[in-house]
Amino acid sequence: MLGSLSPIHWIIIALFVVPAIFLAFAKPGVGANRFGSSVVLGFSFPDAVKRCIFRYADFRGRSSRSEYWYFYLFNFIFGVFFGMVVLFSDPASPSLLNGLARILQAIFSLALILPNLAVAVRRFHDRNMSGWWILCAAGFGSLVLIYKFAQPGTPLERTSATDL
Repeated sequence: MLGSLSPIHWIIIALFVVPAIFLAFAKPGVGANRFGSSVVLGFSFPDAVKRCIFRYADFRGRSSRSEYWYFYLFNFIFGVFFGMVVLFSDPASPSLLNGLARILQAIFSLALILPNLAVAVRRFHDRNMSGWWILCAAGFGSLVLIYKFAQPGTPLERTSATDL
C-alpha cells in the first residue's frame, strides 16, 4: 500500500523532507519589514560577538548577515578548540586537563543555546520571515537554513555599526 517504504520512513519524510522543501521555496514577506525598520550593518568580529552575547535573549528586532555569521564563527572556533583538547588528551589516563576541557565544553555549549537561537530568529526577521522557521532546522532543513541565512535582508533602512 505504501510502496517499498515502511510507515516510519513516511513519518521521517513528513517531518524532515517536506518542511525543508517548503522552507526552500518560501519567499520573504513583501513590503515593509514587520520586524523592525532598521538593521545595523558592518560589524567586526568582536563587535558582533559582543552584541550577540549582550542580546542573548532578545528575540525581537533584526540581525545582519555579518552579525549572524561572525557569531557562528565564534561558536565554531571555540567548539573546535575544546574538541581538539578533548581529542588529544589520553582517555585511558584521566587527567585534569581532559576533565576540565569536557566540563568547559559542556558549559560553553549550554550557555550559548539561547544566544544562538536568538540571533537565528533575528536573522529570520531580517529576511522578513517569522522566527518560527527555526523549527525546520532538523534533517535536511538545516541545509536550507544555511541558504536562507546567507541571503541579504529586506532592503529597508540600514545603518552601519559606526553610527551607533
